[in-house]
Amino acid sequence: MKLVLSEEHQRLREAVRAFLRAASPLPKVREGYDPQVYARLNRELGLSGLIVPEEYGGAGAGMTELAVVLEETGAALLPGPFLTTAFTTVALTRVRDKELLTGIAEGRVLAALAEPAGETGLTYDGSAVRGTLAQVLSGMEAGVLVAPAQGGDGVVLVAVDLAGPGVTRTPLDTLASHAVRPACS
Repeated sequence: MKLVLSEEHQRLREAVRAFLRAASPLPKVREGYDPQVYARLNRELGLSGLIVPEEYGGAGAGMTELAVVLEETGAALLPGPFLTTAFTTVALTRVRDKELLTGIAEGRVLAALAEPAGETGLTYDGSAVRGTLAQVLSGMEAGVLVAPAQGGDGVVLVAVDLAGPGVTRTPLDTLASHAVRPACS
């Protein structure tokens, strides 16, 4: 499938490309995730709120705009939680979590989304989340983990404060060094 970009999409692509060329050139990328670059990306371009609905303080853009930005951040090898925060935003727009969506739109919340882990994943008893996940992309940089958990009435989507009590994160040695094994107790 060929994506034909409108003039607006081309301007977005050029703005993201120019920003990343200046703020995150390849030698800087090799140093790893830089929270200051990520903060500027959100402050100057508003990318954290790109697909967050307007009612939550975001731009309310669509998947085409997200695809344009993801292509540019991927081409620039931007380290950090942008991709996982975008995935999390897509999931949160389905459940309309106002607090998290607003925090993402404002660039205050860095989020990671865990994939379903089946029987060995997380459980939720109505008041606490328990369990261990094998790995979470950008889990060391994220402040919030959004994950499916087995609850009393089936699978529910939970948000876990990764700096909260009872939560541990273990960095994993990976090619990109951006995965983590979180545990909740």
